[in-house]
Amino acid sequence: MKKRLMAWTVVLFSSLLPFLPISGNSVELNYNLQSFPASQFPSLIQPQQNVLFEDFTATWCGWCHYSYDIYDSLYAENRDKIQHIRYHNQDSLTMPTIRERADFYKVTGFPTMVFNGDKKIVGADATTYPVVKKIVDDLFMQSPAMGMNSFGTVEGKYLVMTVILQNYLTTPLTGQFLTVFTESQVMDTDEKIFNFVSRSVFPDFKGLAMTLEPKTVYYLKFRQAIQDVEKATQFEAVSFFQNFSTSKIYNSCFYSFNSLPLFKTSPMPFESGVRRDTFFEVYFKEALVVSTLQDSVFQLMDQDGGKHALEWEYDTVKKLLRIYPLDLLKKNSGYMFRIEGGRNSLSSSSKRYLRTDYILPLLTSENPDLTIELSESQLAIGEVWPIDKPAYPLVLEETHGVPVRVKVVSKVPWIVVDEPLFTASKQTIMVRIKPDMMKPGVNSASLMLSTQAGNFDIHVKGSLFKPDYPLIRFEQLPLFMPLMTVTIHGKTDGYRLFLADQEIPVDLEGYFEYKVKIQSGYNLFTFKAMNMQRKIGTFPVMIIGFNP
Repeated sequence: MKKRLMAWTVVLFSSLLPFLPISGNSVELNYNLQSFPASQFPSLIQPQQNVLFEDFTATWCGWCHYSYDIYDSLYAENRDKIQHIRYHNQDSLTMPTIRERADFYKVTGFPTMVFNGDKKIVGADATTYPVVKKIVDDLFMQSPAMGMNSFGTVEGKYLVMTVILQNYLTTPLTGQFLTVFTESQVMDTDEKIFNFVSRSVFPDFKGLAMTLEPKTVYYLKFRQAIQDVEKATQFEAVSFFQNFSTSKIYNSCFYSFNSLPLFKTSPMPFESGVRRDTFFEVYFKEALVVSTLQDSVFQLMDQDGGKHALEWEYDTVKKLLRIYPLDLLKKNSGYMFRIEGGRNSLSSSSKRYLRTDYILPLLTSENPDLTIELSESQLAIGEVWPIDKPAYPLVLEETHGVPVRVKVVSKVPWIVVDEPLFTASKQTIMVRIKPDMMKPGVNSASLMLSTQAGNFDIHVKGSLFKPDYPLIRFEQLPLFMPLMTVTIHGKTDGYRLFLADQEIPVDLEGYFEYKVKIQSGYNLFTFKAMNMQRKIGTFPVMIIGFNP
């Protein structure tokens, strides 16, 4: 794969390397840049032309409030498709290097409004909005030359950004990458509040020179120090790619640090050699509102454009969201996992929602190949008594020793399992029968085991024995015995139990034991159980005694 990058600060790094610090203009830059074939990650970035509104303003400017009103109207109509930066000049909110950006656009008056770099309006009043709206609407109608997506986290004193860039053209696209960090709810010396105030820029206003090759995805990660971490939620990062020769901005994107805070995922974005039986773990810093966890928010797509079914579970204690592909992933393939952002996306108990899409691309390995063996393909459980609590072991094993996620679904209420969802390389599944849910006579049903290696049906068949109530059930009753004393064990759901006129003690759970002496020939013992309503159920026991 051919890679061509303009050289003054851009280096291609391994994903195993940390941020690389580079000094420039007395500022330490920390970033990591990688590139990947776009064919491995189809539809990674949704093609959308955004508009960047750069506003040169000042707190002392009597006309600048008109440009603020213009942005408010544009945002009400276009939401997050319109990004906004306010460059303050010669006032208490001015960035030290803002003159560079003003000189680049040859700003001569305030407010100066610049749209996607090459559309400029100087001055504003109550009649300016229709003119601006026409410019912005025309820009939205253009097909994007490139796509961008960004995501941020707060780590210590740093705002950490990841930005994905992709050239949609068939020819290389050369320009400068910049991210401007803006702050809202900023108070000036007169205690007035201002929003979208430019505070810092990565790497600086000269930009990061890059050439984006066709059919290539670029992954850029960098960080910017912040003076007051407590104010991090007031910051946004506006990233854009600009041709400095023509001033044209090809596209832009933003990330609000007031978004739902996410701080760790597994796998990591663009991780390679990911196991084919992988699942996704996303850790959040705030508890999620469970009702916002909807299937429609999650998407997994392979490099051939195929979509894959997913299941999810949420650990409220760890604030951990797990998302499971239902199928084994393909070998040596690219995948894109997306959590859709927007007002209908995930939200937290503090009412913060995921403002922008979170994208997690990955590359699978060849392994593992999962092979699952079951100790039984059917359970013939014979006769079941209403007072029994039968349980049968079913052993599942992955022959390579790979832990697999297994979901066990019972299709009928009379079959239950102790642990319907587990992850293990070997597990004994205890299948329990509930006689009170069975119908008299033969009952047939199946258990479905759902795994990434495929689904398995376990046939279960049993016959419910249902004599008159109350019942007596004997355990391991012998038919032939030598002449000796034998203890008969059993269980009843009666209140009292008798053999002839002699009452036999019954414990609270209905279990009993009784010693009888075996005589030569036929021995007939008739047990009687009585319930609270004095109804009686009888059960005769015949044992043949013989001389050894």
